[in-house]
Amino acid sequence: MTERVVVTGRRSTPSLDDFDLATCDTGDMPHPSMSQGFTEIFGTSGMIAARRDLTP
Repeated sequence: MTERVVVTGRRSTPSLDDFDLATCDTGDMPHPSMSQGFTEIFGTSGMIAARRDLTP
């Protein structure tokens, strides 16, 4: 018979995670100039795929 274990949460005192960095609040707005770099980095794969798929 196999026992089933379900993880319901984790907590670690020496954790490197910072709740304040990982959580967005109403006052957390990135600078608008950051959006161009984000779009270029994360849009590159879509542009490459479209170029591949739309080229005859």
